[in-house]
Amino acid sequence: MNEKHSRFTVSWIRHRDLHILTVGGYTYTSDQRFQASHSPHTDDWTLQIKWAQQRDAGVYECQVSTQPVRSFFVTLHVVDCDEIYQRMFSDAGVCVFVCYCATIVCAISY
Repeated sequence: MNEKHSRFTVSWIRHRDLHILTVGGYTYTSDQRFQASHSPHTDDWTLQIKWAQQRDAGVYECQVSTQPVRSFFVTLHVVDCDEIYQRMFSDAGVCVFVCYCATIVCAISY
């Protein structure tokens, strides 16, 4: 984490079950497919879901520990590998194919 953002912590929350997946670099789920990371010298915090599955689809929240807390929401759509066309989703959504890695990025700017 660069010095500029060392005072902030980013948490990733899955809204389907309100499960806190990660806080900073720590993972709070037994599902080892989930991992959070922070790119040095950037404002990007990433939630990676390895081998995305249909059950991973839904709303995810990037929560930044500012005062007051700021939250950003993204909807993850997971498309079956058998589909041969690409679906288009709203600007707030991310589309990945099953069997691939889903990466959701939360870029902090202020």
